[in-house]
Amino acid sequence: MSEEQEIKKAKLVIIGNGFDLAHGYKTGYNHFICDLLNKKILEFKNDENSHSHGLKGEIGFSVVQINAEAAVNAKKQINRRSYAGERNNNNKTITNYNSRVEKKAIEMDILLKFTEKKSLQEIRDFLAEFSYIKPKFSELIQEVYKDANINNWVDVEEVYYRLLRKQLIEVESGDEDRRNEARKQIKALNKSLQYLQEKLESYLSDEITKVRVIDEMRLKFNIFQENNDYGEGVNPYDKVVILNFNYTNTVKNYTNRFRPSQFEVINIHGELNNSDNPIIFDVGDENHSLYKELEESNVDEFLVNVKSLKYLETSNYKNLRGNLDEYSDGVDVHMIGHSGGISDRTLLKEVFEHNNCKEINIHHPPSENDPDGKQTYRNISYGVSRYFENNMEMRRKVKSYDATLTIPQYQEPQVES
Repeated sequence: MSEEQEIKKAKLVIIGNGFDLAHGYKTGYNHFICDLLNKKILEFKNDENSHSHGLKGEIGFSVVQINAEAAVNAKKQINRRSYAGERNNNNKTITNYNSRVEKKAIEMDILLKFTEKKSLQEIRDFLAEFSYIKPKFSELIQEVYKDANINNWVDVEEVYYRLLRKQLIEVESGDEDRRNEARKQIKALNKSLQYLQEKLESYLSDEITKVRVIDEMRLKFNIFQENNDYGEGVNPYDKVVILNFNYTNTVKNYTNRFRPSQFEVINIHGELNNSDNPIIFDVGDENHSLYKELEESNVDEFLVNVKSLKYLETSNYKNLRGNLDEYSDGVDVHMIGHSGGISDRTLLKEVFEHNNCKEINIHHPPSENDPDGKQTYRNISYGVSRYFENNMEMRRKVKSYDATLTIPQYQEPQVES
């Protein structure tokens, strides 16, 4: 390369939910769903009218009605007849009724004393104690609620796909009535996903209220390359591009000291409360075995919540693609807080397999059970490997575990006594 030729190299920082979690924000799936159910139980507890209603919207509760009429009739029979066998049966009916009324009253008293639970499992345990107070969920939320293995946002997508597969079978049955009913069920699933999106946006808006900055995190966005061969103080990058998969703007607290020409934030999944860049809470794996079948079904409702189609509604995808194409001498990727899950496989597959992508660095958070982050590194690398068609290319690009690429965690300032 001649001295006159300009080297064009960029650093692409991929931000996922683990970045917000590192700042102490409660932005995980379990945080959100636990808060939502707590609010719904409190709403039910405080709404006297709700005790006579069933499902209201996507989440509701109902009180099982006790058959008082049978007990009243039994009491009349006792007053009119003296036949011992029949009288005993009628007495048993009244006794059963009274015991059920008593149990229902006890349950209502327990409900009135309800206080917010700290985990989804605590909520499950609380509701499991009731016989007369029953939660009622739409199909999607019911599946998500009962599946104890769901811990991440990507797991919700798998549930959604599973339910779509069930309706796809009905669509392909050849029976027009079953096909029409399937369309209704698909619309209901999409409505449930939209409901979760709206509730999530509201929850995150309330959760992200304090500005938190971690001093050690600033180095992650430095235009200087970490652990490089260029020597200290050498600037190998023309630009730092942040591909933010979060709906929050936590990352912008680290960008204000850079010139716009050096730094670009692409909020690929939208931003909270921004109508020009609305949040995308959809499914994103076009490589899923089911996706091609959904496309070929010729039922538009199946494609309503596909991320790659939503990307066409803003300039975010084109901006990302433009940066990948522009920096022909290399784009070094740094993953901070992204799990490597299938939810973003379509987009990240395109990034990682791009000719200009030269290396992929996986940053890892410490935890009580994984203090050096090695297991987290492995888990993320498993996900990243699924993005590649060519395993040799994957091994060439994904960098080995590096103990220095830890994700620092926010610590509350110590208050002097």
